[in-house]
Amino acid sequence: MPGPYPPSADVPKECIFTTFYTSSGYLRREIFIEAAEKMSRLLTNERMTQSSFRSLFNMLKTVEQRIKKEREEIHDDEVRQTYYKFVEQCDYQVNRRIITHLFAKFARYHLDTVTKNKREFSGFVEYLTAIMARMKTK
Repeated sequence: MPGPYPPSADVPKECIFTTFYTSSGYLRREIFIEAAEKMSRLLTNERMTQSSFRSLFNMLKTVEQRIKKEREEIHDDEVRQTYYKFVEQCDYQVNRRIITHLFAKFARYHLDTVTKNKREFSGFVEYLTAIMARMKTK
């Protein structure tokens, strides 16, 4: 996998998705329950805080809200660019020791899925919401 991450911590296969939707078009149960619980536990064990998670999450949530609410069309390229900046910000926060390598790897592993289209982007935001909901607050 590309990126400046040590091989020690890795994201479990069951927490990585090639789509966030079922064949019926609904969000997968796993992103709300099993995978979200597992990622939350792993990130908490690596001492990632909800506040450091939230600052990155808000970058994506803002665009996701625009996708849902704006009458004008938001171009897929704008959504992709937002995710690229998110990954860049994850790398930066790892270097500053604000977030764990595991979260940055998690973001990078989902790069191709999230940037397919706005729908997958929104699915990832739902996944992050479920993970954050399970993280302990200070």
